[in-house]
Amino acid sequence: MAQSYRVARVSEVPPGAMKGVTAGLTPVLLANVDGTIYAINNICTHLYVPLSLGKLDGCVVTCPAHGSKFDVRNGEVVEWVTSKFPLRAEQLLKLKGKKSATTYKVSIEGDDIYVEF
Repeated sequence: MAQSYRVARVSEVPPGAMKGVTAGLTPVLLANVDGTIYAINNICTHLYVPLSLGKLDGCVVTCPAHGSKFDVRNGEVVEWVTSKFPLRAEQLLKLKGKKSATTYKVSIEGDDIYVEF
């Protein structure tokens, strides 16, 4: 049975913004894309860095550590490990296979945002 968690207020995540929250024990990234709030796991599937420390550009969040990019609408990988490192270290970093971010159902009640999983 799915569990629903109140995680934030709509006013805390204006269009074009994102916010890291916790639902139960799960780190969640809320992202507002053109007035629609999406929720994905807040931890990069590459090397476990909080995506909330990254940058949101439209519907794509970029991990601040290695540049991996995820579509917040569906969690799909847009680009995998894009940063350049000395001695071509990015080739080693790419050895870990691409993995999409987990997405969560979002519902809005008044000004409250709920995440369900």
